[in-house]
Amino acid sequence: MEEIYFDFYKAPFCTIKVSANKKGVFSIKFVKNIGKSKKNEITKLALKEFDNYFKKKIKTLKFPVSLNLSSFQKSVLNYIKKIPYAEVKTYKEVAEKIGKKNGARAVGQALKRNPLPIFFPCHRIIRSNGSLGGFSGGLNLKKNLLKLEGFKSKRIK
Repeated sequence: MEEIYFDFYKAPFCTIKVSANKKGVFSIKFVKNIGKSKKNEITKLALKEFDNYFKKKIKTLKFPVSLNLSSFQKSVLNYIKKIPYAEVKTYKEVAEKIGKKNGARAVGQALKRNPLPIFFPCHRIIRSNGSLGGFSGGLNLKKNLLKLEGFKSKRIK
């Protein structure tokens, strides 16, 4: 049976649980409380990167990941990984960029199942009408992440 490791990071406005195996991180969840940790080198690296991200020392998380995704979800997540820090795109723009012109809702569903929020920065995706859309950590956290990154726009309602 595969060994599972996990650790917690207390960010300024959320608590993050990072779960990994020997190959990489496979889950990032927003939790209420810090629990007991079972660390490995990958979870330690992930928490160090989260610390640097929240202190604005880095703009992209690069720790190793271990994921089993559909080809569509891979295409969505790989595209949003390239969206620059402090910028946003719409679900429709993402769908068009990955070759699924009418796939905005499918993009939304793929992002709803994003196993690694912040690593794959789905908080940078908004609705075409300028509203925030959804986020696994809640809309308040989405707003705070965009604010942390310095995103400024009247585009968001």
